[in-house]
Amino acid sequence: MYSKRQQLVGDLSDLIRSGRLAHGERLPGENQLALQYQVSRGTVRSALSELQQLELISTQAGVGSFVTFDGVQLD
Repeated sequence: MYSKRQQLVGDLSDLIRSGRLAHGERLPGENQLALQYQVSRGTVRSALSELQQLELISTQAGVGSFVTFDGVQLD
């Protein structure tokens, strides 16, 4: 069974990799994701950090997180 953080990472990465969240698109805010997944904002931040390490998103303080993955697998 997955942790709530792993569930969030998996769901968002699926949305990004499938193109349902497109390159340049802004992700929902931390509060919205926390409510949607019934987790703390700390859990959301941890999940977003992992997505950054996977080079799927970039986060700008005070602005939000944006999809950087463009559908092309990098070697």
